[in-house]
Amino acid sequence: MTTRCQRIPFFSIIFVLFLMAFNLFANGEFPLPPQLEDNVHFWIKIYSQYSKSEVVIHDADHINIIYEVINLDDYYPRDVSLRRKWHKVEQVKKEYRKILQNLAKRRQPIDPDQLGEKERRVYDLWANVVEQQKFAKAVRNIRGQKGLREQFLSGLERSGKYMQKMKQIFRQYDLPEELCFLPHVESSFYYKAYSKMGAAGLWQFTRSTGRLYVKINYSLDERFDPIIATDAAARLLRNNFLQLGHWPLAITAYNHGLAGMKKASKRLHTTDMGEIVEKYRSRSFGFASKNFYAEFLAAKEIAENYQRYFGYVNFEKPIEFKEFKLRHYVTLNSMAKEFKIDKELLVALNPAFRRPIIRSQRRIPRGYGIRLPSDKNYDPGALYAELAETEKFNSQIRDRYYKVQRGDNLSDIAMRYGTSVLRIMELNDLPSPHLIRAGQLIEMPVGNTVAKTVKKSKESPKLLLAEANVVASQKRPSLPLAESGTASATVDPPPAPPSTPLLAVLPEHETPQNGDFARSYGPEPLADFFQDEEAETVNADSAASWGFKVSFDEPKSNWITVQPEETLGHFAEWAGISAQTIRDLNGLDYGHEIHAGQRLELSFERIPPAEFHRRRLEYHRSIQEDFFSNYKISGTIRYSVKSGDNVWILTKRTFDIPYWLLGRYNPNHDLLKLFPHDEIVVPVVQPRSGNDDDNGHAD
Repeated sequence: MTTRCQRIPFFSIIFVLFLMAFNLFANGEFPLPPQLEDNVHFWIKIYSQYSKSEVVIHDADHINIIYEVINLDDYYPRDVSLRRKWHKVEQVKKEYRKILQNLAKRRQPIDPDQLGEKERRVYDLWANVVEQQKFAKAVRNIRGQKGLREQFLSGLERSGKYMQKMKQIFRQYDLPEELCFLPHVESSFYYKAYSKMGAAGLWQFTRSTGRLYVKINYSLDERFDPIIATDAAARLLRNNFLQLGHWPLAITAYNHGLAGMKKASKRLHTTDMGEIVEKYRSRSFGFASKNFYAEFLAAKEIAENYQRYFGYVNFEKPIEFKEFKLRHYVTLNSMAKEFKIDKELLVALNPAFRRPIIRSQRRIPRGYGIRLPSDKNYDPGALYAELAETEKFNSQIRDRYYKVQRGDNLSDIAMRYGTSVLRIMELNDLPSPHLIRAGQLIEMPVGNTVAKTVKKSKESPKLLLAEANVVASQKRPSLPLAESGTASATVDPPPAPPSTPLLAVLPEHETPQNGDFARSYGPEPLADFFQDEEAETVNADSAASWGFKVSFDEPKSNWITVQPEETLGHFAEWAGISAQTIRDLNGLDYGHEIHAGQRLELSFERIPPAEFHRRRLEYHRSIQEDFFSNYKISGTIRYSVKSGDNVWILTKRTFDIPYWLLGRYNPNHDLLKLFPHDEIVVPVVQPRSGNDDDNGHAD
């Protein structure tokens, strides 16, 4: 077999022209270090030449060394999932590992004439690399990269909808407009993009980073709003640049984290991105971080010269809308009805709306700038004034949960709390009244009903939030306490200001700051475990049956245990206190990182434990709801823990699944204390229908 770069040499010519133009006209903001030339060339071909059915088998460090390009359509029907097709990739990788192992074992110097045909070709690929033990190192560096031509083209088309407003935002912050091409790398401009690790939207913000700039709660997730998220990305990138002083470092920090890039620059005493990629060694500075800036340069080159690579591109029309700031809490249904606007159109114009708002189970918050169609001649203020007073509120609808006990059924629960089985099923997306499990948390309708006495052999369970604290929907309730400066349990908490320090569960330098959605390096590393047998089928009683569950209860004292995805900022927000108060209570220095499993003391003087718990549950429900809306569990495998494994390596590298999900399948394991030969259950995650398994999202 021949490599693709040998078959189409004109791409090499294009790249030479690109380098010449870059060197002639670049203003120095986005330099191309010599060490990254091969990387940029590689990603230009991945984005514009190789299709989604093609996989490039190459070396991770010497990225220009391509062993083979295989077309999976030559081996499998088109409707076969990428995970199954990837078996062929693993077979080819295994073949080249064996060749490299044989070359590493040969006496040096190697006589090329004594090699077989394939060995000789691999030997020649490495002929210009002068490095000790190069073949032995190469054994560990073989990787497969699937082509992204179709994905990049779709991203170009979608970019037309937002690019005009995005560039305007970046100009307002006096930032280079070229940074607007970064979503080609992050999400292919697909605003619904959602990674298994919880990064979301066009700019793939994680919750911990996103909450510093946008609202993320059970009602709204502004990470999914391309315009609002672009403003947030501009502020984040500006901060990175102010801290690091060079755009290559600032852009890489978007993926690797600001602290991580500061550490790399300080350790090597350089701001040269090429030197950092070439010499910096860190457990967290892997392939994705090393290539992030090169991918940006490749995306920038193609986006600026798209006709050279794709010819005609059918860009979507720029988005247009009117914006009206709401003076009260109102439901989407009432807005659609009064304004005579199709509800689906309102949802499309306001992508930050989460499902509870779309279903009018929550109200659109007061002060929110709702977007309305621009193609109609109407006065939003006048129409809003016509909205009935009974449809305007000064507070949010608050949720409440019931923890399912053994022996419970929906009929008894519904009767006990004066509601219907169908209403409970609707609120919790239950496909059947029989799909509830002990320990599951189900949302209960909010109303004036009080739990009825039902004789049972065990103590009648209770709602997780006291009935007295759950106020039914009322006409024009009194202003919330927050209006007078006191924390309120009825108002959606505002996002933390940008000055709030981020203290993540995982240290910033140990995890990418943003998601890896669009790069689509291939299916999850789980593919390595499917060579001999398929995963066990998930049964109906497993955690794969969607149901909201957590492993913590309402605090009985001032002490809580930190859960995955929680930060110091979250606890401060939920308890209505400052992050510094929590630091003082626990003797934590500024910048000290908290972690899952850690015990923390809080103060419940301003917010009672029940309300703190409600807010905490709401946060975790949104995480689980988003995940199971985008992914499904198709099976499980049993994994024997190896020496050097820990929960962070297993979740973020080996299996690429959330920590909380792994914990859900291993309730009797302390994942923070794993030992070699411990056996854990690992869920096999696959995209749901609507998420294209081949390119990472639905086009």
